[in-house]
Amino acid sequence: MKRSSQLFHVLGRALALGAIALGVATANAQTPAQVSAYAANLKAVAEAQRQQALFWAAANNWPVDVTLPNGVHGSIRRVEGGRPIYMYTMDRDQAKTISAASVWPGGGLGLSLTGAGITLGVWDGGVADSIPEFGSRLTVKDGGPVGGHPTNTASIAACTGLLADARGMAYTANIWAYDWNNDLAEMTTGASQGVRVSNHSYGTNVGWIFGARGDGKWVWFGDPAISTTTESSLGYYNNEARAWDDMLYNSPNFMACASAGNSRNEGPDTQPIDHWVFENGAWASSQVVRDLDGVGPGYDSLNLEKSAKNLVVVGATRKNPAGYTGPSSVVMSSFSCWGPTDDGRIKPDVVAPGVNIVVAEPGGGYSAGDGTSFSSPAVCGATAQLLGHFATTLNRTPRGATMRGLLIHTADEAGANPGPDYAFGWGQINVATAADVISKAAFNPNVIAERRLNSGGTINIPIQIGAGSALKVTICWTDPAGNVVAETLNDRTPKLVNDLDLRVINTDTNTTYLPWKLDPNNPANAATRGDNIVDNVEQVLVNNPTSGNYNIRVSHKGTGLRPSGSQDVTVIISAPIAGDLERVTVDPGSVIGGVEQAIGTVYMFTSRSTPTTVTLFTNNTAAVSVPRTVVIPANQTQASFTIGTRSVQNAVTASIVAGNNSGSVSSELTVTPVNMSGALVLSTNEIIGGLGLTGTVNLSSPAPAGGATIYLSSSRPTIAKPTRNWVLIPAGQTSITFNITTKSLVEPVDLDITARRGSVSTSAPLRVVRANLMSVTTSAAVITGGTSLTGTVTLDGPAPSGGATVLLSSSNTAVARVAARVVIPSGRTSANFTISTTRPGVATPATISATRFGVTQTRTITVNP
Repeated sequence: MKRSSQLFHVLGRALALGAIALGVATANAQTPAQVSAYAANLKAVAEAQRQQALFWAAANNWPVDVTLPNGVHGSIRRVEGGRPIYMYTMDRDQAKTISAASVWPGGGLGLSLTGAGITLGVWDGGVADSIPEFGSRLTVKDGGPVGGHPTNTASIAACTGLLADARGMAYTANIWAYDWNNDLAEMTTGASQGVRVSNHSYGTNVGWIFGARGDGKWVWFGDPAISTTTESSLGYYNNEARAWDDMLYNSPNFMACASAGNSRNEGPDTQPIDHWVFENGAWASSQVVRDLDGVGPGYDSLNLEKSAKNLVVVGATRKNPAGYTGPSSVVMSSFSCWGPTDDGRIKPDVVAPGVNIVVAEPGGGYSAGDGTSFSSPAVCGATAQLLGHFATTLNRTPRGATMRGLLIHTADEAGANPGPDYAFGWGQINVATAADVISKAAFNPNVIAERRLNSGGTINIPIQIGAGSALKVTICWTDPAGNVVAETLNDRTPKLVNDLDLRVINTDTNTTYLPWKLDPNNPANAATRGDNIVDNVEQVLVNNPTSGNYNIRVSHKGTGLRPSGSQDVTVIISAPIAGDLERVTVDPGSVIGGVEQAIGTVYMFTSRSTPTTVTLFTNNTAAVSVPRTVVIPANQTQASFTIGTRSVQNAVTASIVAGNNSGSVSSELTVTPVNMSGALVLSTNEIIGGLGLTGTVNLSSPAPAGGATIYLSSSRPTIAKPTRNWVLIPAGQTSITFNITTKSLVEPVDLDITARRGSVSTSAPLRVVRANLMSVTTSAAVITGGTSLTGTVTLDGPAPSGGATVLLSSSNTAVARVAARVVIPSGRTSANFTISTTRPGVATPATISATRFGVTQTRTITVNP
């Protein structure tokens, strides 16, 4: 025991030194050498913590890995205050609820956001299984065991959707899978290699956990030295939270999503109850009445690292397939953890559905489950969708703070009161709204402005707006890691390093609008407006603003920004700008490519006294063409333009986008191919092998310029097939005929001839039969005995390979004799044989018979004396 204690002390010292080294790394890592050194430091700290925990577990007879009675998997991570810290694992309707499905191809918004080209990382208690739902998109990056929970979470983020209800948000994104050991070091390396967003559906043990010691009793993980009745670590900014902040600060183009946890209201149904508690250096039985939060029912239930400033913490709501219809349509789950953090910051950041979520399982099966474990990967996958849109629309990689701010800025209002709260955070994410903001930024760079604030400086963004429903401005920044102080109960000291301030000023009236803020001492109270000194995201909302001139101002408190005299900050603006575009329509909504055109019409809310030039573009130039611009005349609110189309092989959807400096609007046009109409017609549906036939295909309308290619195939090409595998129907024509060859057979064969154009195909059945015996003839009907004559057997089609054997016989061999058989050569339809005769005393008849496959033909001759 003494040796274990000494080693525990040495490891603790190494861990402390590692934490000090980690704390120095505050400048954004950029070069590969810096990234490598920083990741190595994180790995060393994590491995020291793990080794320390393993020796503690051995010395105290505690398990390294556990499975709780509720099926949750846990693994020991480190030791704090003499207590073990474990890491625990925490559908289509889900996608509909947060409007992720509406930005999929054909989703109705003219977008095709599937996460294509984006790599997301999934860290969990093991790695995802390589099931068909992931295909070649899944790469296992370390040697963790395959697990159900990591497969579940990865499927929510990026499942292909072989089962439609299990389709992930970013269903074509690449997935890098890791287990949770050395997560921060691996995230640093992954971010430098192109991972843009990650998911972490796990968290450390806090408060009440049932069965943690394997004996069916409750265990209290709070520290009685700080509070005998309340879990002080809930909302506490500890070294783990600080490490997350530091890692994210050093990977500025990376965003991490984490589950808020499921322990709100967790604990015995009644108290007092006999339970375990760690005090005075040992586990002891206790019946003290204890409380998770201490500030209000359900509040202050976030554990440890979830208090990190730069981490996107996700709570869980119920699904609503009908979509958002107002705050009351966002319904909180019974388990999702609530804020505040000890210093009063708004956590969780956002919410997403996490109840009754369909997920993929190892081996290829499916199940449904609940938990913030399932809401967090939905946000991760949705972010991958938006990252793809950001790349194709704005042609740049956004900051992690930009994506975090965008999710918050566009979240749907939830909860009983306007503004953020400690249960729903800033609201339920809305992918469609976020995608629309990105689209608008293509026409107005101030919509998403990534700026740098210098010490003593101010960022000013002047805008002119028209009267409208709301003016919303959000700023978000990745703040340097904060200071960790000794754990106490609800220390309200702010953890911000750089306290930025957002103000929106109506410069016509000199009216200043302040951001939202919450009161951690009264967590159920509605948000108010004021000076927010704790959050590294601030938002100003002005309902029904008057038209006029406004200034967006970002400044900071104090004399200098740490650590290098500047702070990157993203400003996101949604405003009713004067001359706003209202909508663009397309009529008709579906046309035949290369044959038909459509008419687009762009509308403004109000007219202008001068002409308005609107820029037009499409995301599918292979199928659609639009003019570069259209001009809305002075004092008019609309203008129309022609949309040209090109021939396509499959139906495609094209976005028609119109924009100016007020933003953009879009609509969809479906371009279909010139398809075949009716069935494929064959000249016959049964043919003797070796003979030829024809087929005819018809189009629904005349072939476009360049013609219409029809692809031809056979289900049994060795028996029958078109002479070419494609034919071209000339422009302006509606049909074409093609030739089909067949092979001679011994036995009948059934097959299909198929014609295909794009995704439309039609087939016709064809039966290829063998050639049967048609007749037997002779060169004469009457012959004088003693001479010979010639007989001929004939088939109704060509003989097959190897020839066709015909059996011969005579009814009167005394006067007429034939060979036992004759073979018709391959490809021929007939063959001759000899009939020899003898002279009879009187005229005598003889019947010559030929038989093949049960078919007999006869010929009677008369032999004279």
